[in-house]
Amino acid sequence: MGLNTEADVSVIPDAQGESIGFRDPRLDHLSESRELNFLLIPFLSKKLPQQMRINVADLIRQLLVKSAEATGYAVKLDNLKVHSMQVSGDALVVDFDGDLSVH
Repeated sequence: MGLNTEADVSVIPDAQGESIGFRDPRLDHLSESRELNFLLIPFLSKKLPQQMRINVADLIRQLLVKSAEATGYAVKLDNLKVHSMQVSGDALVVDFDGDLSVH
């Protein structure tokens, strides 16, 4: 049996320290069939990752490794503090402060 449908999944944005991610995923809509939703949503909800977190500072530091080659200046991220994260329409808006060193 094949099933091809688009599902609506919602998550709570989560920001702490140098990391951003999500938690508490919920499957909001699977299909127009109430019976199919009744059978599949509890099963599929258990298959969703319960949280995901990435360290944004580490990703930025990896990007800056070749900054001297690209710009002539060695740029280093010294500190990053993520204050908040929210979804605005189709965009993810992250408010953060960071310290850069340029040599």
